[in-house]
Amino acid sequence: MIIDQIHESRFTRKTDKRRQDQCWPWLGSKNYFGYGWFRLNGKTTKAHRVAWLLWRGKIPDGMCVLHECDNPSCVNPKHLWIGTKGDNNRDKALKGRAPALPRQHYVDIQKLSVKSRMENAVEGKR
Repeated sequence: MIIDQIHESRFTRKTDKRRQDQCWPWLGSKNYFGYGWFRLNGKTTKAHRVAWLLWRGKIPDGMCVLHECDNPSCVNPKHLWIGTKGDNNRDKALKGRAPALPRQHYVDIQKLSVKSRMENAVEGKR
């Protein structure tokens, strides 16, 4: 996929470029999990995948763009690497980000946590 100058300019304006060793936070819209979204050629695409295309080149079919830094909003190409879904799952497990429970239980726990925080906020607790 080729990125034209108009898309490159839009993408760059939504990137907080810092030093090469730091994360470059995505300033545009993000999903619930903190991954940036970018509209490219009529399709909504994750911003870190667009960063790879823009600054590193083609993403092989069926491959993922993974974060070395574990910051989902980071679009610094030096923090990104290409891997399989299996690589992504292993990386999550090694870094302690893979839930031990089935996904639905994990989501239910998150909902309870959010509800509890909201109730505490109403009551003035932290």
